[in-house]
Amino acid sequence: MKLRVIDVRRPTELEAAFETMRRGHADALVLVADPMLFTERPSIIQLAARHRVPAVYEHRLFAEIGGRVSYGPRPQERFQRIAVYVDRILRGGSAGRAARRAADHVRAGDQSQDGQGARPDDPALPVSAGDQTIE
Repeated sequence: MKLRVIDVRRPTELEAAFETMRRGHADALVLVADPMLFTERPSIIQLAARHRVPAVYEHRLFAEIGGRVSYGPRPQERFQRIAVYVDRILRGGSAGRAARRAADHVRAGDQSQDGQGARPDDPALPVSAGDQTIE
C-alpha cells in the first residue's frame, strides 16, 4: 500500500485532486476534514462517487448526507474529552498523562461489499455509521 497526500487549499482545487487520484489509480480516499473540506462535504461526496473512489470520512456528518463510510470520534465526544483533559491539567496533572488516561471512544463505520462486486461508494448500498446504519 502506498500513501499519497494530496493537498487541497481551496474548493476550486477539488476537481483537480480527484483527477489526480484517478490518473494515479488511487484505491481509496481517507479524508481528514479541515474547516474548508468540511463545508465542501456535498461536493466531495459527489466527486468520490463520480470518480468511483471508495472514501472513508472522519466525521459522521459525511455519512449522513451520502458518504459511504465514516470512522472517527463524534464531535461532542471530542469536546467532552477536551474538557476532561483541561480539568486534569488544571488540577495539576500532566498533559501527556491526561491524554493517555482518557477513554478513546471511536465510532467505526464499515461498509462491506455485497458479494456482487458493489463498491463502497455505490449509492444502492446502505450507509453504515458505527453502531447505526443510515438508510
